[in-house]
Amino acid sequence: LRGHRGRVTGATFSPDGARAASCGSDDPMLRLWDLRPGRSFGLALEGHGQPVSSVAFDPGGTRIVSAGFDRLLRQWDTRSGHSVGAPLAGHARWVSSVAYEPDGARIVSAGGDGAVRLWDARSGAPLGQPLVGHRGAVRGAAFSPDGRLIASGGDDQTLRLWDAAAGTPIGGPLTDTGGPVVSLAFHPDGRRIAASSQRYGLRWWDTTTRASGFITREEA
Repeated sequence: LRGHRGRVTGATFSPDGARAASCGSDDPMLRLWDLRPGRSFGLALEGHGQPVSSVAFDPGGTRIVSAGFDRLLRQWDTRSGHSVGAPLAGHARWVSSVAYEPDGARIVSAGGDGAVRLWDARSGAPLGQPLVGHRGAVRGAAFSPDGRLIASGGDDQTLRLWDAAAGTPIGGPLTDTGGPVVSLAFHPDGRRIAASSQRYGLRWWDTTTRASGFITREEA
């Protein structure tokens, strides 16, 4: 699948696996790919003024959200490729990570300003105050599969857990990351988080006991 001008920094499947979305660091475009046999194509989605760093599908596969160095989040209709509503503005620096809540009602974003923000996916309005606790850029943020937790991680070499409804931290930071956190993801059962660091590869954490360990090649 070719079309980006330079490095591709993010890619994700639609929930039904029929499409994929991708973004690159050297052009301000997203691309939407139809992966069904005989129908493969790349649709360019243009609207960001600077390179895009993160893209995610909503649970229904009808929208995608994107964000990047222009400090804005944008939503797109996956059928037409047109932007939906006004850009979501609030971050003071670049945005590194975006994700939909499992039911599609909210969006979480994180970025270079050290903040994790929540947005109403339908109206685009910001929800509550930013979740602030990291010292430095936040590189990743995600909802748990049941939507009750948010995990975030970044340059301060910590992971943090947040109550997604109250917007409050759960316990103190998880500090044994082995370096700045590059990305993170919840296990499908919601009980564990996997995170990658710039120095020591992959680690996991139990969201209840806060125990942690390395993910070996065999486990991966």
